[in-house]
Amino acid sequence: MARTFADLILEPSNTLGTADYELQGAAAGYRAFANGYVTGDTPYYVVRNRQDTKYEVNRGGVFTAPGALTRGVILSSNANAAVSWTTDDLPLSIYCPRSADIDEGGITGWWATTRSALIKFGLWWQKDTPSAGLHQLTLFDGVADTYIGELNSVNHSFKGKMYALALTPATAVEANEGGEMNISTATSGTHNLTIDAYQNTHRAFAVRKSDGVVVQLWSNKLDGTGMTYSTTVFAPGAQIQMVSVQTGAVATGTTLLPIDDTIPQQTEGNQYMTLAITPKSATSSLQITVTIVLAHSVVSTGSIALFKDAAANAVASVIMGFSTTENPLTTTFTHTMTSGSVAATTFKVRAGSNVAGTTTFNGASGGRMHGGVLASSIVIREVMP
Repeated sequence: MARTFADLILEPSNTLGTADYELQGAAAGYRAFANGYVTGDTPYYVVRNRQDTKYEVNRGGVFTAPGALTRGVILSSNANAAVSWTTDDLPLSIYCPRSADIDEGGITGWWATTRSALIKFGLWWQKDTPSAGLHQLTLFDGVADTYIGELNSVNHSFKGKMYALALTPATAVEANEGGEMNISTATSGTHNLTIDAYQNTHRAFAVRKSDGVVVQLWSNKLDGTGMTYSTTVFAPGAQIQMVSVQTGAVATGTTLLPIDDTIPQQTEGNQYMTLAITPKSATSSLQITVTIVLAHSVVSTGSIALFKDAAANAVASVIMGFSTTENPLTTTFTHTMTSGSVAATTFKVRAGSNVAGTTTFNGASGGRMHGGVLASSIVIREVMP
């Protein structure tokens, strides 16, 4: 059976008019037709002129070793008839494509910087910054090119991109778990779209500016009919997220927390509550509200201090008076600070008296009151700056 396809075949030709093709030997880095075919084979081959403005696709033409091809034109820029080549067209490039698609790289010797007019639709690689190993993937729909991604041949990664994207509920945007897309909008500049959370039926997205500020949050649901998107734009001061903890459990402590002109330390008082948060933005504000119920066995002055992670110094504190023994008092205070990072951080609440005795958390005399509904809490809200 005569062979039709072969790999890496590319030869120039100086054939004029509509005569059969005379081959000039393999182009640099490629093989000659004689390396893939024998006399009588019928190669599937493409012919293009020097300017890449004319072409022929041939099937059924016969190869005669060592270097002649008859024509069997099935598609061409001359109304699908044989092209009459002129001296301006020379040298011609004659090659066997790896598939029925036009192999742009086989003609240029490398990815082209502009799409050839011969590519009528489909994906093609565009050379961007070869010295840095960056190459662009472009989709041509028959009317216009859409730049959809960038291949980094140095670290073997691919980054998808979309431009002039309207971030509306109707926008259908696809992203892989843990992936990233660069988005450019007319009003907001360039942002990164990153996936912040993932569950079996939902994905959550955050759109950030280069300084880490979240400008939009998305959530989408896989409902069996495709992606459904809801988009919320956060104005300055808008809440991004909220986390909280509430407990009615009773606890006691005896560690003193002095009343003096020093910052409360993590070694002073007893720890009664903790709460962690992972900020969405490094420049957002965190509003930490603490509500705590305390009693003490001795008339004294109590202190409540808020700590962050393992830092020795408190970030905030308040003072309360135990004017009567074993009399539960409720104190609420709020501390506001810049998040400073998108890493998880833990806030801790410690309390104690300046006089030796026993402090009871969520009760009195070491016991519970109101059946456990007497409770203390921490609420942390992250808001836009």
